[in-house]
Amino acid sequence: MTDRIEFKVLGLGENVPVGIEKSLRGEVEIYTINVGSDGGEPIDLSEMRITLTADASEAVGRWFPVSYQYNRGVRETWCSITHSSFAGNAPIYSYYRSDDANLLTAAIDDTITSWELCSGVDEEMKILRFTARPTGLKADHRVFRVFVDRSNRPYYKSIRDAALWWAELKGGLPEIPECAYDPVYSSWYTFHRDIDAESVLKECEAAAELGCKTVFIDDGWATPKETSSFTHAGDWKPNREKFPDFKGFVDKIHSLGMRAVLWVAPGLSGFSTCSAKLYKNKYISKNDGWNAYILDPRYPFVRSALYRDVCDIIADYGFDGLKIDFVDSIQGADCEPDDERDYLSVSEALNDLLTNIYKRLRELNPDVLIEYRQSYTGPDILTTANIIRSADCAQDFLTNRVNTIDLRLHTNLAVHSDMIQIIENEAPESSALQLTNVLFSTPQISARLDSLSDGQKKMLKFWIGFMSDKRVLLQKSSFEPSRCYSNYPSVTVRNADERLTALYGENLLMLDEISPRAYVVNAYTRGNVYVGSSQPYEAEYRLLDCMGNETGRGEITLNGSPKPFSIPFNGIMIIEK
Repeated sequence: MTDRIEFKVLGLGENVPVGIEKSLRGEVEIYTINVGSDGGEPIDLSEMRITLTADASEAVGRWFPVSYQYNRGVRETWCSITHSSFAGNAPIYSYYRSDDANLLTAAIDDTITSWELCSGVDEEMKILRFTARPTGLKADHRVFRVFVDRSNRPYYKSIRDAALWWAELKGGLPEIPECAYDPVYSSWYTFHRDIDAESVLKECEAAAELGCKTVFIDDGWATPKETSSFTHAGDWKPNREKFPDFKGFVDKIHSLGMRAVLWVAPGLSGFSTCSAKLYKNKYISKNDGWNAYILDPRYPFVRSALYRDVCDIIADYGFDGLKIDFVDSIQGADCEPDDERDYLSVSEALNDLLTNIYKRLRELNPDVLIEYRQSYTGPDILTTANIIRSADCAQDFLTNRVNTIDLRLHTNLAVHSDMIQIIENEAPESSALQLTNVLFSTPQISARLDSLSDGQKKMLKFWIGFMSDKRVLLQKSSFEPSRCYSNYPSVTVRNADERLTALYGENLLMLDEISPRAYVVNAYTRGNVYVGSSQPYEAEYRLLDCMGNETGRGEITLNGSPKPFSIPFNGIMIIEK
């Protein structure tokens, strides 16, 4: 544990009452900050700074939940500003040693508020500094809680504990329907907006054969053909040229044994839509690149209309859920009170809208699926969904791996991969990288399945089946991603009966305990993988390639020294006592 630590609240005037109390939650310190008083004059809190400093010795890197962020070095405070808000990211940082031991994890409970975060090494003081400043916040009284963990437990356990702390404050862990973990076929990378009922149903038939249980109908269902922007987003009515019988289309998907989830972006109102006239002058901003307005949910009329449109999709057509996109575009500064808007805060109004939509959809279907996308991952907004997907990273299995692992660490929803593309005529073991790198999430597949080789289809069926069959081990068991600063070169999951380690950046695995069954996934090398054990035991093993074909088997005695095994590239070794 680090010894030198200071916790301060700075930047408020001398006349502003501030109280700080510290309590313990196991090894974690919880700081509760009371600012102002009920019924007093509103206080401008935009200059308030919550600061935390600790020893920087041995800090090799930092973890924080910003997608596409690979620089996990400690960095200096003068180049380390990030932001979090209700609809974007979460206010948490974690610093660790090279052996994955936590040095400092800090998180803030209030994720309705927007925060400017600055965290890194203060080069003059030679210390770690975490600073959080609320942006544009005025209130008579606010309470903030800060989670501070200085224990030396693994950093991933500290981050998970912070996520559980958030859940406790928000009313407990969310209810996740089991179908949220079912493999998905997505239309987006396959078709983009060029979709129609016949083409999607053909892909659904093939996807069901491969083990997909849900189809996500993405953007394009409500737009005319050859639409290339969001100019037609906002009316949320099916395009009858593409989908002449939308209810019948959903019924056919259900007849295949699949659920159907539909894409919507309730914050957008395209320039060419009826909604643009309906919501005239009720916008936060105008996005000329998207050909769309960003709606202002602080107007009760906007919220009620969006609520009706979104909920009617489930009630009228029988969809099993919604992929609610571009929520992170609905952001803006607080406004002054007026006769039409009943909220000053965009975040609070958006929270009202999403909460009511989620409540109504769950009344219609208790197992309704609601997907959000990284980076709106704060604990407040995630109370209104049950699926969180990696940010878009087409064909980039490294980013997909990092994103899904990051999401597993700091959220409590069912984590989905970004949609997986498959290159036509690529070797199956090469295509398999897209699956093995997202093993600890639910896979979403988006490829023209009839264009793939038999080997690629067999690979997809094997890995989709394995990930579905082993979902309890892979997604609901102890989760141990190593060396964040190297993009997680190995990840282990384990429970009482099984363990699995996926190797992404090394070819050596020392088993630290004896499990009745162990899996070793080789997503790293076409050469040998070396496996040893901290204690001797005899076992049988099988080797499977990326398509599930057995390539070898035998008996081994593991006695400490690692032994070479020819685990096929993107294949698996199964060790059983």
